[in-house]
Amino acid sequence: MTWLRELDISDWLVLFGEFFRPDKSPPMHVRCFSLWNTIELLGYSLKKKCNRKCCKWKIKETYRIMKVCDHSTLSDATENRTDSGSKSWNVQIPAQKVMLPGDLRMPEQAEGLVLFAHGSGSSRHSPRNQAVARSLRKRGIGTLLFDLLTADEEAEDAVTGHLRFDIGLLTQRLVAATHWMGNHPLGRRFNLGYFGASTGGAAALVAAASLGLQIKAVVARGSRTDLVGDKLKFVHSPTLLIVGECDTSVLELNRQSYALLKCEKEMAVIPDATHLFEEPGALDEVAKLAADWFCRHLAPPKEH
Repeated sequence: MTWLRELDISDWLVLFGEFFRPDKSPPMHVRCFSLWNTIELLGYSLKKKCNRKCCKWKIKETYRIMKVCDHSTLSDATENRTDSGSKSWNVQIPAQKVMLPGDLRMPEQAEGLVLFAHGSGSSRHSPRNQAVARSLRKRGIGTLLFDLLTADEEAEDAVTGHLRFDIGLLTQRLVAATHWMGNHPLGRRFNLGYFGASTGGAAALVAAASLGLQIKAVVARGSRTDLVGDKLKFVHSPTLLIVGECDTSVLELNRQSYALLKCEKEMAVIPDATHLFEEPGALDEVAKLAADWFCRHLAPPKEH
């Protein structure tokens, strides 16, 4: 570790410059988060016994991510009128070698935070997930909707269709977003939950099995539970499965998976609804059920 003394002054300015900027233009929580991420990555470099050149590269790469993620993408923006009282941030979530764009929205006096995992061929702009997210925020639950695939991956998947069913990849991205959110000043003080749709529901269940009780609740809408495999028995988070009555194949898959779940669980079948819940009132019922579930399991216990 003697090579650490060889780092020139510019390296250390890159490391800590954002925290000690004289103008202090980034908010304090942003500067602290940048400093935390930088030290964390430097510590990883030391544990891996990287050489000086490798560590300097990691420092510069962290600085690049900090500039993208913490400053330009965490600028305050007021929510639209239909979502009054909330604030929103455009975020960039680091996931291995890629950055995933997302929308973080927090209502006033939030009592929990839900990460959304969209279904195949969709994105964070999914109108159904957006509708559910608005209902959650009205009930005091913050939301993070983000893309599980990059723009290039989406273009590739539109042709090949192979990434949308790669539950391992989707799960890795969701877990990465969970760790990022758990370390974020705006998210670390809240209980976290997952809302997953279709293949995103499968990824949410696998991620919940991996993270244990770090995830306080899961709601899976029309989930492809057949893609979860034997991970179902490791899900400990309270889980609500929501399925359309007329989505017969997925309904049968969810019934089979429901029997395998060992956690607190419920299953709701929406009458006359199909896979996309496009029927009048169907999506409203999904949103109400999801909000009730998350309010029950994410809200901190009341002090007596």
